[in-house]
Amino acid sequence: MHKKSKLAIWVFLFLITIGIAISVSWLIYNYPDIFDPFHKKLLYGVLVGVVLLVLVSFVGSLSSTVTYDNVLANYNRARIYHLIKQKPGVHFSEIVKNLELSRGQTQWHLSWLERFEMIKRKRTKQYLMFYLNDGSFSDESSELTHIIVLKSETRNQILSIIREEPGITQLRIKKKVQKSQSTVTYHLVILEQEDFITIQRKGRRKYYFPINKAVS
Repeated sequence: MHKKSKLAIWVFLFLITIGIAISVSWLIYNYPDIFDPFHKKLLYGVLVGVVLLVLVSFVGSLSSTVTYDNVLANYNRARIYHLIKQKPGVHFSEIVKNLELSRGQTQWHLSWLERFEMIKRKRTKQYLMFYLNDGSFSDESSELTHIIVLKSETRNQILSIIREEPGITQLRIKKKVQKSQSTVTYHLVILEQEDFITIQRKGRRKYYFPINKAVS
């Protein structure tokens, strides 16, 4: 049977089931004396079970219409795929922000792209990143490092400063990059969490040192 015909049958069956469930519920509500409490609960339980069964089957029929050949036929899914292609290592929040999609929409389309092995995800301490599953990206530390650091020009600049002046203070970093205290702190936190830098404390002062991690 053609997939469109199967889908039409499931839509029809789903609508009929919902109609029957509504009709029976109306009957129970308007004629409470026909059913005793036990049979009411039993009937409601059966109705809920049938509706859920048809709903699951209906969703399954929708899923079966998506194939490797047409997975990118969906407009938003194609946009997500091409954004990942243009920006390897783009993380979840960036996708949501750049494409102005809801988090639920984004997660749904990403799951389809992963199901057909068109993309891969890589989780670090700070990010959940996505890239194409076409061999253009490896999990090697140097390439991952490159993506994380160069995501932000400011972060890359801060890391370069720390490498040039090991033991530099946050105040001096702030003066060099000419950014706000909160911005500098944010990028320092990411660099520390991703093991690009280490902090040594002397009293209230913090001194920042690079960790040897090459950026290609």
